[in-house]
Amino acid sequence: MLKAFLLRNGYSQTRLIKDFQRPTRQTKESQSVYNLRKSEYWIPKADVPIFVFLPNVDNTGVGYELKHLCDNCYDMTWRSIVGISRKPAPKISSLIDGLIERWSESIQQVFFTTNKQLQKEVRGSLTNLLERLYFHAISRQKGEWET
Repeated sequence: MLKAFLLRNGYSQTRLIKDFQRPTRQTKESQSVYNLRKSEYWIPKADVPIFVFLPNVDNTGVGYELKHLCDNCYDMTWRSIVGISRKPAPKISSLIDGLIERWSESIQQVFFTTNKQLQKEVRGSLTNLLERLYFHAISRQKGEWET
């Protein structure tokens, strides 16, 4: 829903990690191991990683991806967005909650109770990042761009 909203509003490069096919799946590699490796591969290539913790679902995957970013790509936290449902509150471990709190000075947090509010808050955070992202993007070397 958030991806479709961003695409409708001009964010034409919006993707979910599951949308990408690279890296190539290895022979005899299970789907679970491949999904983990693919997730770890694409996170550092994102301009603005957005992690959304939803109510009434298993947020283990998004929690792992956020932890991977903070542990391995901590220079990206300034351009990351974490969306957290307020009512009802998401089911996340206290360790992930602590991770979010630890990085709260750097990561942009948005709080929402409805899908519409999530969309509005994420779009606002993206707007706030545009100037900083512009200078980051134009300074990339030619080989750093993914197609």
